[in-house]
Amino acid sequence: MSQLKGEHGGDYEEKLRELYITRLQTYVSEAVDDLDMMQQELVMLSFREREEEAEYQRTRGAPQDPRERQKAADKEAQEYANRPGLTVTRTYKENGKLMLE
Repeated sequence: MSQLKGEHGGDYEEKLRELYITRLQTYVSEAVDDLDMMQQELVMLSFREREEEAEYQRTRGAPQDPRERQKAADKEAQEYANRPGLTVTRTYKENGKLMLE
């Protein structure tokens, strides 16, 4: 650096110092932004984990084999079909609501 200082004077050293300071400020700013993003991601991952746990709790008794799931769905549909007093002949949407006839 002494050669550079001799050739370019103190101005070069000052600009180099400013460059290093600017780079450090940029790196620190990026690191703080990354910390904020990581905090947001942790919140989202925590939410997703709770949702997956709730889904698991809802379906843990459900059969995993597609044929078994279909049998269970058919059985449930048959139970509903055999209930007296409920007949749906048509479904449609009206003002964003599902309507049954």
